[in-house]
Amino acid sequence: MLRARSIFIVARNSICKTVIAASLLGFGGFSHEAVAQESSPAPQIAKPGEVGASPPAAARPDSFPVNAEVSVAFGKPTENWTVVTEAAEHDFRDGLQAIERLYSQGMWPFMMQRFFQERCSDRLEPFGIMLAEVKDRQSRNTVFGVIGDFWVRKDPRALTDYAFANLKGEELNTLVSHVISSFIKSGDLTSAADCLAKMPDSTERRSCLDNLARAKADVDPNKAIAWANSLNSAKEKAAALSAMIPKIGENRGGEILKSLLGHLDLDFPYLQRQCIEGIVDSYNRSGDTRGVEEWMATLTVEDRIPAQLELVRENATEDLPKWTAYAAAIPSLKDSTIALMGIGAKLGANDPETGAKWGSALRDRQARNSATLSAIYSWSNIDPKAASAWARQLPNDATRDTALDVLMRALASLDLTEARQNADAIGDPAKRKAALAWLAKPEPRY
Repeated sequence: MLRARSIFIVARNSICKTVIAASLLGFGGFSHEAVAQESSPAPQIAKPGEVGASPPAAARPDSFPVNAEVSVAFGKPTENWTVVTEAAEHDFRDGLQAIERLYSQGMWPFMMQRFFQERCSDRLEPFGIMLAEVKDRQSRNTVFGVIGDFWVRKDPRALTDYAFANLKGEELNTLVSHVISSFIKSGDLTSAADCLAKMPDSTERRSCLDNLARAKADVDPNKAIAWANSLNSAKEKAAALSAMIPKIGENRGGEILKSLLGHLDLDFPYLQRQCIEGIVDSYNRSGDTRGVEEWMATLTVEDRIPAQLELVRENATEDLPKWTAYAAAIPSLKDSTIALMGIGAKLGANDPETGAKWGSALRDRQARNSATLSAIYSWSNIDPKAASAWARQLPNDATRDTALDVLMRALASLDLTEARQNADAIGDPAKRKAALAWLAKPEPRY
């Protein structure tokens, strides 16, 4: 079984999204048979042992036979589905086997989808029993996804009741997380929390916890914090607070975060840092520069550092000379470097040419290297030729070599001549040799 997210991605991103949606919602005029006729070549019955062949008839006494009736039905989609339906009346496994025999493998997921929807659109009881018989992974994931999507819209509570009673492991987590997402989207956070409380520990549960925490913080931050504090696991409590603190800061809830700051679990020190950053963010969004500076003056030297770093990161592009000087003046060399690197990262994302030129002029070597390369990575995606021309005139050092290697790779499939110029310009002989060897490889290069 694929990872939880991929199950629904398969259902949504398979061939003909509209085909699945139309089928699922029962839109008039949609024909599975027409799709089968137009999208796939004339199907051929797989011989025993070939890919797509069903188990030999002898494997199960009541298995669906390949006989003259089936052969005649080939190339006649309506008759094909009649054969499938009649076979399923005897035993649903015969219907599934008929699909595998009558349709090309590429059409199995769509036909399986139709087969399941006809039998599971009013009740979920047969779903798990039938799904256990589907061995083709793509068909299984498609069916699982579309039935889940259908029932999460029709009756999400019925779906969760069924899931908790009949499923386990990844399939349980997939369906329940899908339902929780639906509850969050509709604003029913109480039902989302109820489902989450029953969900076993898993990657999906942790993701749902984060999403629910942010949604609660967006609606009522005080109630959200109270909910987080009510969670039984200290680890989950910390995870919920970690997810909601940035959201509260974005919503200018600085005073709420100030109150929270003094009541955080010291076993999770990152929460204190997040809280300080959230308070600074709240002040920044309110445009209260004086207020944030007055508040920072009340902090210990240790707590002031994350506030200074956040302040620099948030404001650097507004007044680059001012905040560059501010970052350089931070007493701790390590934290000063981190602040300068933060400016470089933000410039690299927003204005890579300015970021590269600004970074290359810094005195601090580590900050200079980090800022320059951060900008080069971004610039290489926007205008690699202009970035190359600028990088080749840098002083001959490790930063320049790395920048040229990055740009060589960015240009390899666009302009081989320009890419080779970058490789040739690398100063370190070993790095230059490795770059040229990589460039000489046939595409695709890895």
